[in-house]
Parts: sequence; C-alpha cells; structure tokens
Amino acid sequence: MSTITNLKETISAFKDKMEEHRKKMRAEGEIVLKTSMKEIFEQFPEISLLVWEQYTPYFNDGDECTFGVHEIRVNFKTESISELGLKVVSDHDPEGYDYDDTFDTWDMYKGYGKDAVFVSERVKEIYNVLNELNAIFGSEGFRPTLKDMFGDHVRVIVTPNKITVEDCEHD
Repeated sequence: MSTITNLKETISAFKDKMEEHRKKMRAEGEIVLKTSMKEIFEQFPEISLLVWEQYTPYFNDGDECTFGVHEIRVNFKTESISELGLKVVSDHDPEGYDYDDTFDTWDMYKGYGKDAVFVSERVKEIYNVLNELNAIFGSEGFRPTLKDMFGDHVRVIVTPNKITVEDCEHD
C-alpha cells in the first residue's frame, strides 16, 4: 500500500470519527436545550414556539463574513396575544412559523428610549427572558455550539415538544 493511499484511508477514518462525535454531541446538546426550553414553556405557557435564524452572511460590505445567531422571535397562543396587550396578527397560526406571526423584543413595548413602556408586566417578564437567551445564544462561546448542533443557513423552531431545523434564505 502506498503512503498516499494509507494517508487517504487514515484521513477518511478520522473524518468519520469526527462526524460520529459531532452527531453524538449534537444529540446531547439537543437534550440539554430541550430541557432548558421546556422550563421556559412551563414558566410562560402563553408561548407556543421560539424561533431564530443562524447563518453566515454571504456578504458583509467588505468585512469578514462570520456566523451569527439572530434574535429569537416568539409566537404566542392565539388567546394569549390580546391578554398580553399585544397587537393581534391576522391569520395567526400559533403552531406554525410565519415571520408575520412572530413577535420580537421590539414588539413588546411602546415608545423608544426612556419613553419606552412595556405593553404589560407579563410581557416585560417574557422580554427579559428573551434578552437573556439572545445574550447567551449570541455569545462568542455559544455560537459555535449552535452551529455544530443545527448547522449554518438554518431556521431553528422550538416548540414544547420538539426542535425543527429548516433551511432559511437570507442576504
């Protein structure tokens, strides 16, 4: 056997082992994430799903394109939207993801700067938890973990029962 053939086989075996390790870590990470998210759904039963997009942009105006996790958006159970003081979205589907059905942290208060007022105290609690999650998920230390778990150029949808990953389009 030639040196090159041996090297190819060694590298191939190493790649297979790395992929096996990634799959195991992805599965373990998903369990940890599901457990943590379950606590959020229990604390805030008004929430039907959490969703975020994570990707490396194709263009960054001359700067390096780096992987990022974008703001977590939330979908509320239909009956909870008006109770929380939020604007009802037409054709709201609490079980499905549609950008127009979800709320981000900007939707949770009225006004700007020092004049900003939360639409309700409950929404303020949800806002604070989303901000903490956004800080964790967007942190330098956790972004690579999310990329390894779910991939690049994806939308991650978390419900009380499952985590779904789908491709997403972006600029």
